[in-house]
Amino acid sequence: MKRKYATLLLLLFANLLSAQEKLELFFEFDRDVPNEKSIEKLNNWLKANDSIEVTKIEGYCDFVDTDEYNKELSLRRTNSVLKILQSQHLNMNNPEIIGFGENFKQSEVQAENRKVIVYYTKIVVQKEETIKELPIVESKLQKQITQSKVGEKLKLENLNFYNHSDIVRVESRPILEDLLQIMKTNETLKIEIHGHICCMIDDTHQIALLRAKMVYNFLIKNGINKNRLAFKSFGSAKPIYPLPEKSEAERDANRRVEIMVISK
Repeated sequence: MKRKYATLLLLLFANLLSAQEKLELFFEFDRDVPNEKSIEKLNNWLKANDSIEVTKIEGYCDFVDTDEYNKELSLRRTNSVLKILQSQHLNMNNPEIIGFGENFKQSEVQAENRKVIVYYTKIVVQKEETIKELPIVESKLQKQITQSKVGEKLKLENLNFYNHSDIVRVESRPILEDLLQIMKTNETLKIEIHGHICCMIDDTHQIALLRAKMVYNFLIKNGINKNRLAFKSFGSAKPIYPLPEKSEAERDANRRVEIMVISK
């Protein structure tokens, strides 16, 4: 009887844990934030893996610069990825963090050496399926659009980007998904996307334009007809608070992406 129970426990354990897997993310030269393609890969991975345990994160560099600097850069890369994963409330359980720098078998393709490898285990819990009819809950943005008038501007709350780029932070992805779902549900809705920056008079790198265009391209890529969309940049020409801002709260308010309702 004891042997039978032991066998059942082993089978249950085998069902709960699967083999260790890995996710590779790549970086531009001398950067500690994953590149745009890897951010998209990470977003898709997070959506597909809600029950995992991260066991180890390894950082690597190419052989440019000193060994000491590359070791430090590889650790910054691992910590950057760690913070993103922690923000998603994954099961971390103190994963092992290792920065190899350039001390590993290098690929001849330099871009392949600038990477972080996340090792993880999928947790599969077998349980009975129950079908429940959940009430439809309108999001804050949906309510704002429903109550808005043509010509009204609405800020996309908490849509944040990595510094001086149009790469959306992982934790801001749900805002884009929400807007996409609203556009799909309300087929007559047309919007114009506005990009704004803070802190400086001239948007020399056109960051506001790039961010507005990123939202535009995201919607088109996911099936929204471009005839329902437009985008433009206002740089710092229409701040909520006058420049220079007096606090971080004012800067946050000025750096924003808005949508203007064109028709409903």
